[in-house]
Amino acid sequence: MKNRTLLYMLFITLLGYACSSNEETPDPTPENGGPGASKITAFQFPKSVNPQLEEDLQAELIQNNEGETNQIFIFVPSGIGFDKLTAQLTFNGKHIRYRQNPGSDFESYPTAGLELDYTYPKQMFLEVEGNEGHKNKTYQVFVDVKQPFKILEKGSIGEFIELSEMHYVNGGSIQNVGNQPLSLLNIKATAHIPVGFNFTTPMANFPKTGLLPNEQLDIQTRARAELALAGSYTVKTLWYPQLQGNPEHTDLYEGSPCLFNMIITEESTGNISVDRSTLAFQSQDHNPLDLIATFNLQNNASETVEFSFHKHVMELYKETAHEDALIPNGGNNISLAAGESKQITVSFKPAQKGCFSGEIELLKNGKTDWEENITLPFYLDLR
Repeated sequence: MKNRTLLYMLFITLLGYACSSNEETPDPTPENGGPGASKITAFQFPKSVNPQLEEDLQAELIQNNEGETNQIFIFVPSGIGFDKLTAQLTFNGKHIRYRQNPGSDFESYPTAGLELDYTYPKQMFLEVEGNEGHKNKTYQVFVDVKQPFKILEKGSIGEFIELSEMHYVNGGSIQNVGNQPLSLLNIKATAHIPVGFNFTTPMANFPKTGLLPNEQLDIQTRARAELALAGSYTVKTLWYPQLQGNPEHTDLYEGSPCLFNMIITEESTGNISVDRSTLAFQSQDHNPLDLIATFNLQNNASETVEFSFHKHVMELYKETAHEDALIPNGGNNISLAAGESKQITVSFKPAQKGCFSGEIELLKNGKTDWEENITLPFYLDLR
């Protein structure tokens, strides 16, 4: 009986030990990001200690990766200086320290915050000293604006007379109003007016070292005028930045809008003037496959001139003809009395969406080699 009692007590003891071992959870390690891991949990510029701000500003990104210098991004409104900003932060760890020179020693960062100058080329680094068993963690702080590109002067491409050339023209300038060296991530065209015309390509040659804060450079626009029907054109674009040498986190920034205009005004072929300033294909009833355009012909000669209307239309990439899609609304024959001006209207009604290139030819007296014949090339992207 005594032995049975001892065995029972031993069984209960072992069972209790097994249960307690199964319920016990090991302490978190720095690698698993548990509650004890070293990290910054919040970084902000409070209005209470930054009177130049209208509201508290919070960091949009705080990385907490192991074994690397993490990044903190916080954005201030455009026009706010970077030189007198006080940050307050919370963290897990024993202490937090800072330095603004990569070669200097870290100093203690006060709990109440510290007014510092974040203006480039100054840098800001933070280090969290970990609790026992946890590694230290280092951060670099980036203070910037959401739209660091500023377009100076609206991009005005000016007036072209010659339609058979590639033009490179000044389209204004761009300035870095942010706080970091920038390169160009991309330029996104958001709208072409009129619809379908996209023969203008804005561009800028950024230096290899990046565009430094407050620096500016010229914007050029490549205009493939040989593809254009004359008229007034506008392209709306967004210019997206990228931190020079730091391609991560470009999604935190916003594109800066820039508007480019081009006007092809007039071409003269001997005694016949073509006023192209109003020529632009416009959709009818918001139907992208029902377009209409107009242009004016002026006969400056002392005699009547007869023109016949010819056309060539190809769908690019498929190399199929679509002459029937281009329709002269007044018929194929045009008569201009001496001194007369006449508005010509044409419709373009393709059967399906596509990318089209073509020519409108006005042949004087039906002759294909006459020097006063008029050719109007065009390009329409209706995809």
